[in-house]
Amino acid sequence: MSIYSELVQCPNVQASINQLFLADPTQSREVESFLMFLTDPVNRSMLQGMTAIGDSRIRTVEAVWKQRYLETETSSSAINGCEGGEMGDEATEKYEIDPDFGTKIEFSIELSKLRKNCKTNAQWFAEEVQARIDQLIRGVAMRTSQELPALVGQFRDGTSAKDALTRDGNAFVNNALQLINRQYREINGWNRPFVFGAGLIADYFESVEFGCCADVLSIDLGEFVRRHNVGFMYDRRIPEQLSGDEGFVAVAPGALQLLYFNEYEGDRQVMDQPDFVQGTITDPLTQIPIDWWASFDRCGKWNFSLKLAHMLVGMPEHLYRANDPLSGVNYVLRFNATTE
Repeated sequence: MSIYSELVQCPNVQASINQLFLADPTQSREVESFLMFLTDPVNRSMLQGMTAIGDSRIRTVEAVWKQRYLETETSSSAINGCEGGEMGDEATEKYEIDPDFGTKIEFSIELSKLRKNCKTNAQWFAEEVQARIDQLIRGVAMRTSQELPALVGQFRDGTSAKDALTRDGNAFVNNALQLINRQYREINGWNRPFVFGAGLIADYFESVEFGCCADVLSIDLGEFVRRHNVGFMYDRRIPEQLSGDEGFVAVAPGALQLLYFNEYEGDRQVMDQPDFVQGTITDPLTQIPIDWWASFDRCGKWNFSLKLAHMLVGMPEHLYRANDPLSGVNYVLRFNATTE
C-alpha cells in the first residue's frame, strides 16, 4: 500500500470539514466577529472599483473612484457660458499584498498514526485539519485587529476620537447610540454603521437590547441592518488594540476590506502527487480560501502547511479633496467609554 493511499484513505478533506461544520458548528470555535464582518457579503458588496493588476510575486490591487465636487465651487450665475470648467479626474490608490507575509502554521503527523486513526475514524484527519484551520483563522483575526488602529480616520471636525459613553455606578449617563448615529450622519455615512468592541460598550448595547445576531453558524448582517440604526458585534480583540480597555470603533460597511492572496489557487498551482499535495481549502465558517500543502518526508511522517497572505485596507487618505470638509474621513470612527 502506498504512502499516498494512506493519506487519501480518509475521505476528501474539504467535503469532510464541511460535513463536520454542519453536524457540529460549535466545534469549540471562537466567533471572530470583526473578521466575519469583513468577509460577509454585506461588507464585501461595497468593494467596487478594486481590480488586480500585474503578474508578479507582489499582488497589486488598484482602487479607482471619483472625489466629490464641492458646492462652494458652484456659481450663482444661471447664464449659459462657453468656457467650460475643470476636467474631473479619477483618483486611484494601489494596495500591494506580499505573499510572504500573513499567517501560517505547520504541523506533522506520523504515517503510522494517520493509518491507525483513519481506519478507526474516517473523520479523524478532517477533524485535525479543521482544528488547524481554526488556529489559522484566529491568527488571521489577531493580525487583522492589529492593523486596525492605523486605519482609524477622522470625524467631521478633524478629531480622531470622541467619548461616547460614561457609566456612573450601574447607570449609563449618556446616550451612546444617539451620539454614534449623529457623528455618522455628520460624515454622510451610508447604510448603517457597525460597532465593534467589548467591556462597557458591550454592556450598554446589551442593556438597550441592540446586541447583534452573531452565532457560530453565521451573522445575519443584512437582517440586523434592516432592523436597527446601529449594529453591535462583540469582539474582544478590538479594545486590546486601541490603547485602552474601553475603546471601540464604528465602521461603515465597505470602509474596511480584508484582501488576501492564494499562491496555490488555479490549475497551474494545484498538485496531486504520491508524496506531495498542494492546493487550497476553504474554511466553512468564514469562507476564506487557505493555501495548503502536504509532503511526505520519507522519515515516516506527513508534513503539512496552512497559510494565507492577507492585509487589512481602508479607504484612501485622499478619499476627499484637501479643501473638502470631509477631508480625513474614511468611515472608521474611534470612540471611548469611561467610568466615573
